[in-house]
Amino acid sequence: MTAADASFLGIAKQTAKGTMVTGDASFDYLLFTGAGMGPNNQLLPLDQEAGGGAMTRSIEKSGYFSGGTLEFIPRPKTLGHFLMGALGSVTATGVAAPYIYKFKLGSDQFDAPYYTLREAPGNLWGESAMDCRLQAFSLQWKAANFVRAQARWMGGQAFPGLSTASWSPAAKTDGRPPFITANGKIEVPDGTALKVIAGSFTAQLDIPLEEQWVVGSYMPNDFAINQRGFTMSLAVLVTPAEATLYKKILYDPAASTGWMPDVLREGLIDIELQSGATMDGSNRHKLSFKANGATGQAGNLALTSEPLALRSGKQIVLNVQATWLQDASLPIEVTLQNDVSVTY
Repeated sequence: MTAADASFLGIAKQTAKGTMVTGDASFDYLLFTGAGMGPNNQLLPLDQEAGGGAMTRSIEKSGYFSGGTLEFIPRPKTLGHFLMGALGSVTATGVAAPYIYKFKLGSDQFDAPYYTLREAPGNLWGESAMDCRLQAFSLQWKAANFVRAQARWMGGQAFPGLSTASWSPAAKTDGRPPFITANGKIEVPDGTALKVIAGSFTAQLDIPLEEQWVVGSYMPNDFAINQRGFTMSLAVLVTPAEATLYKKILYDPAASTGWMPDVLREGLIDIELQSGATMDGSNRHKLSFKANGATGQAGNLALTSEPLALRSGKQIVLNVQATWLQDASLPIEVTLQNDVSVTY
């Protein structure tokens, strides 16, 4: 049997839709814990027809698109590809490490880059798919553990049976230190630390295909983005300090003794995750999330929660949901600090 650990997966950003990346120099390769990539065939059974016979007479392939799911422990270099795919725009600063990349929504919030994905299952053969867009991306963290990630891609034409002789995954795999939650902090608002035991950040891109199938083609015309959404979930250990947050979310943003219809909105947050090892003896790889930086009802991070769940023998935990709202100045910004000068 062929070991899955002999497989590899690469990613490269295209210059435009329809321009497939073929040169190995443009690819970065990922370490991953699980993946299911390839063509997604749309199968169409023939309608039931009277005329003698109880069984379906035929099944046709009516179309396909490429893509699939990916589970991995994010590394500081290749993580930038997923942030770029999720947000669509980046600015870079620094002429030496640490390099800082700020990922934001572009001037066209419905735009995002296309990628070419390649994989070699068990290193038995090579496959490649072009015009792929990120459809969903999620980071999950739990106390005293690694930061983990999941992604889902959707794309166009696939090319099977490729030679991998010119591919160099061993030399180009991102094996930098992973992010661990012990080197992180979560403050909502900034300066007010929360005792978070678990959480997640999710980017969701709505890419429906209902209106993309066109007559004369087995593939969708495009993978247009109709909507974007960014959310965060936090499981917060409730102590007397967190009781104030509970009152602000469920009752009144001013933490009074009454109930108000206002939703707690915050923009001044400090949420940061860091790598376990340093990149140069002093600086760590970092990942941080921002809202618009305003406080009160001007903030664009809407915080909500369910009622507290009280269970015998368990600590009290407040499950907080945060949703980034549209904002004229800065809807959302994700900053990545690493040791590589690259073009995302």
